[in-house]
Order: sequence, then structure tokens, then C-alpha cells
Amino acid sequence: MIGAGSLVGQQVAVVGKVSNQTGTSVELVSADDSPVRVELASEASLSSAFVEIVGTVRADGTVVEVRRAAFGDSFDMGTYKEFL
Repeated sequence: MIGAGSLVGQQVAVVGKVSNQTGTSVELVSADDSPVRVELASEASLSSAFVEIVGTVRADGTVVEVRRAAFGDSFDMGTYKEFL
């Protein structure tokens, strides 16, 4: 879990489904069904339902984006979860 505290200041990669986006703030639902808050580097809209965000974890558990990759609209999170 990202908000657990031990990852603060660390760079992480999160794969998830976009559940909400407002400006530069996004909420993802990760493979383990946990909500993950992301602060995007720009207000550019995410182009697909499933994304990978690489970023740095802040003390409040928010991931500050460094880069992203679009995984499309039909990415199989169940299969991805099996590989974790």
C-alpha cells in the first residue's frame, strides 16, 4: 500500500484504472482495488482508462507523476494482478 509511509520519497510505478480526473488530480484504482491519488505533471487529460504512473510518493500518500504510459481501454487487471 502506497500510503503506508515506508515509501515516502521513493519512486514507484502504479498500474490502475482511472476512476476520476479533475485538472491535475487523478484517482486510480490499483490492481489490489486500492485507491491511489496521483498529481499529474500537467493538466493534459489521460488518454486511456488504464495507465501506468511512475512517480514519487509524498507524505500524504499521493504519487507525483514523473512519467506515464497508456495501457488502453481493455487492459486485463485480473491477469496483471496474478503476475504481482
